[in-house]
Amino acid sequence: KVFGVTKTVSRVNNPKNLTIMEQLGVDIAISSTDTLARIIEREVDLSAIRQLLALNRGTAAINEMVLPAASPVNGRTISQIKLPDECVIVSITRNGDLIIPRGGTELRAGDILLILAQNDQVHRVGEVLGLAVGE
Repeated sequence: KVFGVTKTVSRVNNPKNLTIMEQLGVDIAISSTDTLARIIEREVDLSAIRQLLALNRGTAAINEMVLPAASPVNGRTISQIKLPDECVIVSITRNGDLIIPRGGTELRAGDILLILAQNDQVHRVGEVLGLAVGE
């Protein structure tokens, strides 16, 4: 405030200090400990899911998932499957072609899906799609 800075970013060493930084008016407080924990957790629990881009201070992400042949949704349309409300299929790449999905778009084995989801729903999305999460 003294120097008229419009946006501030702070690295927080102790995750307990995140709240303090927000109370001090820091626009973006990044906890390297929390970030590393999320990365490790994702690698261990969600090996079939690759995070491409974190959003909203790490609470959501765009994830890449490849639909396996044994998926229970293989051959079904998007409107026929029950995805969590906190996620959306952003795009499908099939044989090198980009598909902008709609409700009537059929999912097929080998499709590369880009899915925007809240982090607490990514595991559930993997289960619905029949991915080997946690293995």
